[in-house]
Amino acid sequence: MRILLLCDYRPSGPATVLDHIHALQRNTGHDVSTLSILGDLPDRLDLEQFDAVILHYSLVIASDSYLAPLARYRLRKFKGIKAVFIQDEYRWVNRTIDALLYLKANVLFTCVPEAEIEKVYPTARIPGLSKFNVLTGYVPNELTGRQCPAYDERLIDVGYRARKISAAYGTLGREKWLIAERFQMSDRHHGLTCDISYKEEDRLYGESWITFIQSCKSVLGVESGASVFDTAGEILPAVEAQEKVDPEASFEQLQTRYFLDLDGDVRMNQISPRCFEAAALHTLMILYEGEYSGILSPGRHYVPLRKDHSNEEEVVAALRDKATWERITDNAYREIALNPAFGFEVFGRYVG
Repeated sequence: MRILLLCDYRPSGPATVLDHIHALQRNTGHDVSTLSILGDLPDRLDLEQFDAVILHYSLVIASDSYLAPLARYRLRKFKGIKAVFIQDEYRWVNRTIDALLYLKANVLFTCVPEAEIEKVYPTARIPGLSKFNVLTGYVPNELTGRQCPAYDERLIDVGYRARKISAAYGTLGREKWLIAERFQMSDRHHGLTCDISYKEEDRLYGESWITFIQSCKSVLGVESGASVFDTAGEILPAVEAQEKVDPEASFEQLQTRYFLDLDGDVRMNQISPRCFEAAALHTLMILYEGEYSGILSPGRHYVPLRKDHSNEEEVVAALRDKATWERITDNAYREIALNPAFGFEVFGRYVG
């Protein structure tokens, strides 16, 4: 097949996005041509020379700034297979469904867990759409072959980077920064060397991010996703407006007022690409207890941290024990990072 891959390709962008695009370029087993766009399609582009078009998640199909109305119209008229990837699926749910319908999409690759897909993309609303679950990311081959510092060579005991996002993303979104805040408060009496931040100016990308992970004995982590699905696209702007005028409003107050009955209605919890990076770089994962898409096992691939942090002493003891550190990081490397099932190559073949 001749496939056109439409995406927003930025060489300086997040590595997980670039690795995802590269896998679709190289591993589907088909002839893939890549076109990076933002807005309209080029006038000269003849879609009919392709058998299929893939719309990558770096192009938000429900946003005119990413995919202009004329581009959507041209894709609607295209007679070949139309496959769409979506991430951050808790935003603009109705607009996304409308866009899928308008495009006459044939295939959807979604990060929504298998058991929850029908809740988000009901067959009654999108008849004829084939839906397949995929992970938010996979293991980059480039990382598994790197020389990694030994335990004693890593100067940071616990590292973490995140951003403090709006309460509108629910309990799961809150955990992304709450784990950092709580651990920062406790590290004073543990005597650990920590580099933990959820400030935007402290975020790291590219090689700087990889170097950071390798300099840490351990990294904190939580399940990926959000626990509030903003179906009508009204919750996020309302909560953000309230947070702006009342920055002291607690999460519980905002939850009660805007999304109490919606928090957790769709279970979006899943493994984060960061887990695969840590496994590949022999860095110990200290993770909130969770399912992690059924891939990671507590005590074998990571050290579980209770969400109330009541077992921090045990977690720190595991971190400080070199033998435990080596056992768990080795398990994660051999059984997760080197497992072909979690690699981008297998992902690309699956899509193909």
